[in-house]
Amino acid sequence: AVVSTQSTGEKDKVEELVKKYRRPYVIPFSREAHLLTFEIKDRSLSVLLFHDHAEEGSEERLAQFGMAARAYQNDCTFVEMDMANGYVKMFTNFFGVKTADLPIVYLADTSKQSENLAKTKDITESGVAQLIEDFLAGTAETSAPKKEAEDELPEDWESRSLKYLTSDNFVSYVTTPERAVLVMVHKESCPHCVKMKPIWEDLAEKYKEHPTLKVAELKSSNVAQIKDLTVQKVPTILFYPTQTGSDLSTAVEYEGDRTLKGVEEFIFTQLSKNKDEL
Repeated sequence: AVVSTQSTGEKDKVEELVKKYRRPYVIPFSREAHLLTFEIKDRSLSVLLFHDHAEEGSEERLAQFGMAARAYQNDCTFVEMDMANGYVKMFTNFFGVKTADLPIVYLADTSKQSENLAKTKDITESGVAQLIEDFLAGTAETSAPKKEAEDELPEDWESRSLKYLTSDNFVSYVTTPERAVLVMVHKESCPHCVKMKPIWEDLAEKYKEHPTLKVAELKSSNVAQIKDLTVQKVPTILFYPTQTGSDLSTAVEYEGDRTLKGVEEFIFTQLSKNKDEL
């Protein structure tokens, strides 16, 4: 079948529909399936089954989880987190999952920064459905992700390829007239941030000799102490052009694909607005 679109907006809608309906009800999480898991833009609710797939009884458990997934496929993304997979273990700190807790289901709302997790040990179709209904109704018992330790400014922060920013040096660094700054606001326990960190380190190394552009990072725990800096989600990528002055609102937020190619195209577009910076 050939799909004809009349506008960019219509094309985006078609692409989102294709992404939505090519996904299985339950996605087995892996390094390869990472983007598939989180690519639906307007879906912030993820329901994750943490268990050992090789364990006796796991197939029945997964079948129950799958029935809930079919019922709530338009509201949530359902993911199997097999703890035998080393890549999955990178994400357990965010939820505070321990081997003794298994099996367990977590619901995470990525549109919120706090009190955005809920969980249940009742891994039946009705148990998972109840968790979702309670969360949507605002009656579920919720918690926040693991809190980051207080941040300190390292002595070598400015000599690093990836500049290390905190609430102490953020404003002065991004508002210095002769430099443009690309900064990622992240959280160490955030799975999306963990995925993005190697890309960010590669960018910093690639642009370390650039005459004006600097690549930096800021832990989200600093945001509350920085006046006029508003961050709704992590990771958030912000570009501060030269001549930012004291107005942090001049930052341009990157909202494209979280890939090296995507971010580099964004950098080129922003620097092109001032040809002297290229």
